[in-house]
Amino acid sequence: MTITRQPNDFTPLSEGQVFAFDTGETTPTDVEVQVIDMGSFQTITRQKLFGVTSGEIDVAPYIGRMLDAEPCTDSGSVLKAAPHVCYTVTFNDVRSDKIYTCLNKAVPALPSWLSTMTQQRRLLYGERDEVLLFGPRGSVFEVLLVADAGTDVSLTCAGECGAALFCLDTLDYPEGVRSIEAWFTCNGEELLTIFYTVERDRGTGVRLAWISSAGSIERYTFPIVRNTMQSVVRESITGDDGLPVTVGCTTEQTLRLVSDYERRAVAGAVAEVAQSPKVWRECGRVLSRVEVTTASATLYEFGRPDCVEVDIRTRRREVMP
Repeated sequence: MTITRQPNDFTPLSEGQVFAFDTGETTPTDVEVQVIDMGSFQTITRQKLFGVTSGEIDVAPYIGRMLDAEPCTDSGSVLKAAPHVCYTVTFNDVRSDKIYTCLNKAVPALPSWLSTMTQQRRLLYGERDEVLLFGPRGSVFEVLLVADAGTDVSLTCAGECGAALFCLDTLDYPEGVRSIEAWFTCNGEELLTIFYTVERDRGTGVRLAWISSAGSIERYTFPIVRNTMQSVVRESITGDDGLPVTVGCTTEQTLRLVSDYERRAVAGAVAEVAQSPKVWRECGRVLSRVEVTTASATLYEFGRPDCVEVDIRTRRREVMP
């Protein structure tokens, strides 16, 4: 029995997690396949292939069930192993190498960072931001946070996985902080620098978090709530007397959010919220799922800033008469 093909680390789930095997025999035989979670050493799934000499199997559907993207809610700035699954596949008694899978939707270079937002970012005091980092197995990631308030923080993450998650929490700093620079290295080599501008919270904006097209979690605060719409949809049937009778109604609340005028790269990243499979409204440490119903982007020529408008459904309730 020989495993002739297996995926590389961080192969996107959308591209499949395909394993191929060859029994090395001319006579067909039965092959038992097991997918094993190396974190818990539990069997994820087991299959039996009858009367084969070779074949292949895609285990991505089983691995995908174990990965669920959600915004980081840790208190304080952290640099830690990114959410991932480490697994192996056995064909009878032959075991594959360990495979690491993350939520990235594109194949990352090693080392690299993953985010659709630019390296110049704006936060309100009290907000958080996050970015994914990738490197070879066993990589040591470090981040040095340098703030104008005079508070420097150094964080380190080392592990076999090779994927790390950084989350910045502005509450680590005094209220007067105006800027924070985050200097990232992988195995001692410069990887990335992010420049944060920290502004005062005016209490009028709505912050959304979403899964980007790259698989990262992105955040943005829409400073303007243009209007709030409350709608009622009634269901009715015709009664015996020929008059309509209400049998149920649904109430919905929708907010229209408007971004600042942003550079094209930022506006493009924010506009992705309309296509995201999951969107959350973030209030402090509290996350609540919302549904984006419509979105539009106004793109100007000649380098003028762009604007994004998003409608989100924050509440939907069915009421029986």
